[in-house]
Amino acid sequence: MTLADGGAPWGLSGPAFLLLYSLAVLAGLAVAWWARSWSARTRPATEPSAVDFAEAALVAGGTDRLVDTVAARLVHSGHFRLSGKGVLSAPGGEPEHPVDADVWRALGSRSLKLYMLRKRVRAMPEVRALADRLAAARTGRSPRARALAKYGSMALQALVVVVGVVRVADGVAHGRPVAYLIILLMVSLAVIAAFYLAVWPLPSRPWRRDPVLVLARRTLTGPDRVAAEGLDAYPDERLRAVLVASGTAPAKKIRPVEPHRDYGPPPSSADGRGAGCGGGLP
Repeated sequence: MTLADGGAPWGLSGPAFLLLYSLAVLAGLAVAWWARSWSARTRPATEPSAVDFAEAALVAGGTDRLVDTVAARLVHSGHFRLSGKGVLSAPGGEPEHPVDADVWRALGSRSLKLYMLRKRVRAMPEVRALADRLAAARTGRSPRARALAKYGSMALQALVVVVGVVRVADGVAHGRPVAYLIILLMVSLAVIAAFYLAVWPLPSRPWRRDPVLVLARRTLTGPDRVAAEGLDAYPDERLRAVLVASGTAPAKKIRPVEPHRDYGPPPSSADGRGAGCGGGLP
């Protein structure tokens, strides 16, 4: 059916094109999300034959996961005491494992919840040095491969946007309604820009099939399983719930700002001093 016969432009009605365009944008974002994950993947330089809980924790979730794992280990061994409200204290002696000892010293004589202990450990030079050594022992995508993944996915998104722009121009030239398409085009541009500016730079989730994590899930037992699977893997169900709650920072409360009120000058006594100011500064 031709346009002269009243057919739809490009063989697609307006609603059908809007649907297909929306699906194309979503497909492009899915490809971009995969490209971001792919470009951020790292792996050990050599295939591991054994894995330490500290290495697995740093690969799975960085220093926060490392603190969670050590806290779980120390609660399990009795070096940390966990109250019913999720407060950690260290009544026992210093543990033998060097990473456990670093986190144990970070708590010291304090009583802190797990989310607060994470903040203290992040700043410890020993933990940063351990993370740097691990990163140096792993290989990642080359800068060229990362750039190809990013800009290749951007080119795909740009192609979808160009198709939308051409459709808008064609509609305007032939006097067809294009308001909904213009709105959809603007929304898609905003979403795409937000993805590449705000989401792409964020740390990517670890590759689930990373050799270190695969081996850790197969070999680590007891509280060490927290390294690969998080606090939900802690073996004691009752303590698990308390640990998870202890690691959750409370939501910040926004205090309402009271309006400024002018109460005027304080009442004065006969000698010119403010009432009730005896003994204060002149």
